[in-house]
Amino acid sequence: PQNHSKHILCSIMGKKTAGPVAVLAGSEDCEDVVQDEMDPTSAARAPDRLFSTITSAHGRRAVEKLSELSWFPAVFVFDLDDTLWVGDIEMTSGPPFTCNNNKDIRSKRGDGVQLHRDVPEIFAWLDAQGFRGAVASHTATPRWAEASLQLLRAAGNGRNLSVLMPFKEMHGGCKSGHLKKLAFLAGCDTSEMVFFDNMQYNVRDGERAGVPSCYTPDGLTWENFLECCRQYNNELASRRPGQ
Repeated sequence: PQNHSKHILCSIMGKKTAGPVAVLAGSEDCEDVVQDEMDPTSAARAPDRLFSTITSAHGRRAVEKLSELSWFPAVFVFDLDDTLWVGDIEMTSGPPFTCNNNKDIRSKRGDGVQLHRDVPEIFAWLDAQGFRGAVASHTATPRWAEASLQLLRAAGNGRNLSVLMPFKEMHGGCKSGHLKKLAFLAGCDTSEMVFFDNMQYNVRDGERAGVPSCYTPDGLTWENFLECCRQYNNELASRRPGQ
């Protein structure tokens, strides 16, 4: 079922993609799916690769539950401060930044932000499945945020988070405006995205933009990530019976 849903998403992205960056991202995702079907050993190798990077027991349980779902969004959108990491990047003393243990971002005076525990594993799963990420942030220091994202990687020494979230809206303004612009950049409808944020008013703003939005009061976790994916899957399944 999961491969079937990825085929559908690739078809959607191929038809609606707007702009060269979105075209490249959509094309890579679709080629990955086609390649997997051409290589009969890939289905057996993929879980091994994924489980070598997702080492937590609760993460592996979440991955097993995710494999039971049939429908996924085209783009996963994340707030930064207190959603992906603890703290506000603009409240630090600024660059140059360093990264310790792939979770602690330290600024020039030693203060910084720290990734929430499950974030590296969640991004390893997103990358392994070929899904695209995006950023919707109110940060007043987008260059600092970008520098930090480039230092942080998916679990297992994977790709950096900036690469895994190629679409970014990092500036002032309401989240509904961010999300509508991200949908345009990604070449999809707002209803084909999901949005994670630790502030309820931003979640409500996302819903007003037509984006299924998930409240993460304690930051992004496997638990709330799985629940959001389940809700998205169930909503689409109810609208597309028999598929």
